[in-house]
Amino acid sequence: MRRSRLLGVLLMAPLLALPLVVASPAAAAPDVEVRVTLERIRLTGGDDGCGDPDWYAKVTIDGQTFNNEDTPSQDAEEGDPDITPNWEFSRTVDTAALATPGQVPLSIEIWEEDGGLCFGDDLFDASQSAGSAIAGSATVAPCSVGLDGQTLLCGASGIFAGTGGDRVEVTMRVEVDEPASAPGQRIRCMHTPAWPQAGETVTITATSLDGALQPLIADDLEIWFQPDTADVTTRTKAVDTSGVASATFTFTASPDPGADDFDFAYGCRMAKGGTPIFSGWRRATEGDPGTSSFPIVYTGPSASRLDIVFIADVDTYPFGPDAPFNAMFVQDIAQVVNTSYYGFDPFLTNQDKFNFWVVLNQGRADDANDGSCDHDLPPGWDEDFAFADAGAILHRKSQRDCALRGDRIFSGTLNTAYRGDAFQVVTHETGHQPFGLADEYCDQRPGSASTTCDGGYFEQDDAPNVYEEPEDCVDDLGAFPGRPESACQEFTEDNFWFFDTDYTVSDPVSNDLMVDNGLAQPSDIRRMDFIFGHCQAAGC
Repeated sequence: MRRSRLLGVLLMAPLLALPLVVASPAAAAPDVEVRVTLERIRLTGGDDGCGDPDWYAKVTIDGQTFNNEDTPSQDAEEGDPDITPNWEFSRTVDTAALATPGQVPLSIEIWEEDGGLCFGDDLFDASQSAGSAIAGSATVAPCSVGLDGQTLLCGASGIFAGTGGDRVEVTMRVEVDEPASAPGQRIRCMHTPAWPQAGETVTITATSLDGALQPLIADDLEIWFQPDTADVTTRTKAVDTSGVASATFTFTASPDPGADDFDFAYGCRMAKGGTPIFSGWRRATEGDPGTSSFPIVYTGPSASRLDIVFIADVDTYPFGPDAPFNAMFVQDIAQVVNTSYYGFDPFLTNQDKFNFWVVLNQGRADDANDGSCDHDLPPGWDEDFAFADAGAILHRKSQRDCALRGDRIFSGTLNTAYRGDAFQVVTHETGHQPFGLADEYCDQRPGSASTTCDGGYFEQDDAPNVYEEPEDCVDDLGAFPGRPESACQEFTEDNFWFFDTDYTVSDPVSNDLMVDNGLAQPSDIRRMDFIFGHCQAAGC
């Protein structure tokens, strides 16, 4: 029997406590990424008389407060006085704008959610000092943390305990790293094969890119490698070079079933003009870990990441009866990550907010050319893979793809002979799920090259890219400076004459992600930023 995903996540937990070990990593960076992770919250005293506590947190990083009340990960922990949620809160901080140079102010409050006859929520004491909040700051370089009278190394866990009547004990850590991107600078970091087997040669490739994702000669390009994810002393700077746009490091996959060791970790760093960026650490699986799902790129806890799960289409990638493995599927996964995700700038700049997984339960991609979208979901999809924000059924069939947003799943053809932009189709479908973007193509739009008007059209309550009423589009133009009222184009969906199916869109009619698989346009970017913002508050 295959083990549950939970065990796999628990085995991965130590990596996220280990920061990048370089001398003064953020010293020259104008921006830094600050992360606060709440590992454990335990009730140590008090009772509001309303049953078991429902914990949530308010975390303030340099003046910006994040609140994860009523998020999926918070709801999942309700009713337990002792939780280990791994809630991660993060934001990018401009070091030049800090009120005290080199010091990022921090505050952590632990709240108990009430309602009905219990009235308002309760703030529990988590501090030895005056007040209930764990307060202090993180020093950017060299990185250290001062909170509630304690001094900690960045990435090291600390325990904080309140003294009031209603009190909690909090185990947490703070990390300060270089950001995943900077203006005009990107770093692509990926290994192949995506799921290496014992004895295979694994290649990690670091690629320095500019803001248009073209090769950029780096002043410094590094690959960091950790073969034993449980032992930080195995972490090394495997490659350190300059004057190049790409570098590689190779090793031989050597999973150790006896030690339950089926993974390795790595990250890529580049610097240009004194500004460094870091891909973030990621963990990858080698060999067969004995689970029905496992990560090929794991960057952090699911509450703060978008979990994309790759599913093999049963018609394209046959699995053996005793070994659920298909070499073409593994090859295609690597290209999808590199092209559909790391080849799309809004995703590459947020690469530290994605986890990529493989599911060994197969599905079947349906052809949407008949007007329906009826994918065969993998067995156990709703129960065993509820953690997934989106499932991508990869295939090489010559058919039209579609997304079932209610089922969190879409299909993506990789058949470039069928359509040259096949890998961008996966990007487009990812726009539907998990980002919730509507289609924008329609042959009725002036200047349109589309031949149909039968996409998935809807209006989101927050950050929409398509509107049900023209006046809603006009009212929203203030979010897009310089966009004229004439940009709002109204159209009527095909084949639904018995419903009111008029929609309006203001994004361009071509070279648009949700039109022809082109660039992310302003409405698309706004919606993506909205979703990524939830991830920053442990609300993915």
